[in-house]
Amino acid sequence: MGEVYDEFKEELKVIASKYQNSPLKEMDILLHIALEREELVTTSYRTEFLSGNIEKLPLSKEIKELFRHALIWVWKDEDMHTVYTRGALVKTSSYFERIKIFLSQFQGFVGGWAGSMVQHLKWWQAPIAVSLARFILFMGRISGKVTEGISKEMKFGSFKRFCYFNIDAEKTAGICWDRILVLAKSDPRFDENSIEDFKRIAFDEKRHKRIFQIIYDALDDQDELIEGVEATDIIEKIREVSEYFLPKSLRGKNQESYLGEGGKVWSFRNTNKEVDKTDFFDSAIQKIDLEEVLKEKCHTLSKKIENMDVVIKTTFSMGYDQKDFSPLVDPKTLEHICLYLNKLGVSKIKVIDIDTIYGNFFENRDVNSLAKYYNFQSDYYEVINASK
Repeated sequence: MGEVYDEFKEELKVIASKYQNSPLKEMDILLHIALEREELVTTSYRTEFLSGNIEKLPLSKEIKELFRHALIWVWKDEDMHTVYTRGALVKTSSYFERIKIFLSQFQGFVGGWAGSMVQHLKWWQAPIAVSLARFILFMGRISGKVTEGISKEMKFGSFKRFCYFNIDAEKTAGICWDRILVLAKSDPRFDENSIEDFKRIAFDEKRHKRIFQIIYDALDDQDELIEGVEATDIIEKIREVSEYFLPKSLRGKNQESYLGEGGKVWSFRNTNKEVDKTDFFDSAIQKIDLEEVLKEKCHTLSKKIENMDVVIKTTFSMGYDQKDFSPLVDPKTLEHICLYLNKLGVSKIKVIDIDTIYGNFFENRDVNSLAKYYNFQSDYYEVINASK
């Protein structure tokens, strides 16, 4: 594709040749490279860096929203990749090696910040920040961390040019994760779940490349839409990658079962410390139309309420200690909600949560173990692991 990709491809060959008899060492080096790179793009794709430039593009509001949403979703993916890559390294490293992990991530953050400054801002807009960023990149060039190909791209330019650079960057990430995936299959430190996660990251990087390619192909050198390109063309091309890169209003949906649309959200706060939480709940529940919603749903499905399945999505899989319930839904309040539903006639209640990434690094982190640990057990509901 470009010089950055060609340079990285050669670097991978050198690493593979040097450690051909030490695949575990090669794996560690590639994971450090991946962590630095994931942190770099997580920083440079942040909304505060991109939204301003997108807003200035000479495009319609609709097109700018398409670009903005697609790149926000790319950023979310990359942020998740950073967390996972760091976790994979921590899992395979000694205590002292973890200092290197921190340094890799910190270098990625610094590189991402510096690159964003020089690519998105002119010197007069932020003279101190841009000057510091240029100095950081200069030192990176001297130390060998910033290659000649990257150095050429580290300057203010069009949004189209920014996308061109990131097509190259995403392609380098793709081949890095492809190599990690090959090594992971014979690395005893990684199980099948980890390998599936590596596959997902490699897949994500290829999707990100396609998103940047779509934006690049739609713009001319003045960041205007190329003649003949319409919003519908861009929407359909993004849809081919994944509907998640489109704004919610443009995603296909089943009106009967689509979640998160059309309902009301109720929020109540108990400011009186003398009022018990269950008593407060009883007073609050009378102010909402939950019972009526259940009756309407029964009518729609032609079911009696005792034959209805009610699912409650709760949170306890992010907890870490019985002394701190702040990341959790209160089990007593949950029990009270289920008792309320039971009195209405609902007899089949499922309380669901999902396994988290912490389960890859610690024992007893599955949903059922955590439910038992935090006492999410009741005669009124059944705990379900939604991951399965």
